[in-house]
Amino acid sequence: MKAKAPSRIALAVLACGGVLLALAVAEGAARLLPTPDLFATRMAAFRDAALEPDAELGWRAHPGARTTVGGVTYRFDAFGCRGAEPLAGDARARVLIAGDSMALGWGVPEAETFAGRLAAMHPEWQVRNAGMVGFNLGQSVARVAELLPKWRPQRILLTYFANDAEAAAATGADGLARSALWRLVKPPLWSLAARAGLLPDVTTYHADLNAPGSPGWQRVVAGMTQFAALCRQGQAQCTVALVPELQRQPYGLAAVHARVADLARGLGLGVVDLAPALADVPPRQLWVMPDDAHPNAEGHRRFAEALNSRLQTR
Repeated sequence: MKAKAPSRIALAVLACGGVLLALAVAEGAARLLPTPDLFATRMAAFRDAALEPDAELGWRAHPGARTTVGGVTYRFDAFGCRGAEPLAGDARARVLIAGDSMALGWGVPEAETFAGRLAAMHPEWQVRNAGMVGFNLGQSVARVAELLPKWRPQRILLTYFANDAEAAAATGADGLARSALWRLVKPPLWSLAARAGLLPDVTTYHADLNAPGSPGWQRVVAGMTQFAALCRQGQAQCTVALVPELQRQPYGLAAVHARVADLARGLGLGVVDLAPALADVPPRQLWVMPDDAHPNAEGHRRFAEALNSRLQTR
């Protein structure tokens, strides 16, 4: 009597089980390897050590958190701003910086960020850095709304980077970033997909994200409009700093910067375009790490000088 052949369902279950077992073995092997110094690894370590979930913002820095990631120390005050706790009774002019990881100064020592440099240039200012990794424009503006009545800054500097037009993520980082295997295979997979034309390059993605009439652009209009209203409400002098991506030379998002600048100026906001400050340097020379296109200390130095020049005239 012939044995009954396995059903297709049974074969599918066996195949899936085999794949899951293989992935589990590969994940275990990846975790036994030395921890790779990759962007996803550094970001996951930062998130685990410094961030906490938040019902309003999605996530925030844990008050008083302090951690060192990739050789860079991040410390946060009681308001979750990067830097030392402000002195009680300090009567100096209050300057608030808000935005995403560009404002935070990801990968750059605190004193070498543009926020730290502006504070050193202006001893008469109290500078608080409320930038946060992963924030989009709406989250950054919500952070301003939170801090405005608590700290009452006289000046507010809001950074805008092209991916700030994205919808808010569910978490502060790639949801798979906890997987050691994923951290190993994602960079080459993404590189191969981009080279094969399966993924748009970064500049094209950012241009499409900020295209007139797109959902991303609608989020930009709503965010900038809310920011301008908060500035009027708080009677603060407000400026939007347009932070360039570090991909192409000549710069590929000049049209996006011009569109955002026109929007901001039309709402009564000051604007500083930081792209010209980096135009004479090959973009990759300003990457904070070989796999991380955030600006390094030299990029932040140039940002600080450009901002200082413009802020002094306002």
